[in-house]
Amino acid sequence: AAAAAGVDGAGGGGGVSSGACADSRTAVVDLEPADGMVLHVAGSACCAPSPQPTPTDRSGCCQRCSASVGCEVYVWQPSVGTCWLMSWKDAQQRTLAPAPDRVTGERQAR
Repeated sequence: AAAAAGVDGAGGGGGVSSGACADSRTAVVDLEPADGMVLHVAGSACCAPSPQPTPTDRSGCCQRCSASVGCEVYVWQPSVGTCWLMSWKDAQQRTLAPAPDRVTGERQAR
């Protein structure tokens, strides 16, 4: 069963900033978008045009999302550094589900 929690949206505009991505308080641990809620976008580790399978840290995954035009939410897997970039299918339904070894965050800058 999917959790009814949502990802807190990050406010603010401006350019891509490593400072915004350095703040781990904008991410949630052991949760990821529920099945069927998202689509992979360019730059994701898989399942999209221009995959980027190179491992990274949470801040790097956040920065990849901020730099990808279609990315709204990222999921990072700490154990191996995998970074998935996604967009929500429905902006009104942002359901998260329990997922060990996952860190989820929203795009920091538009």
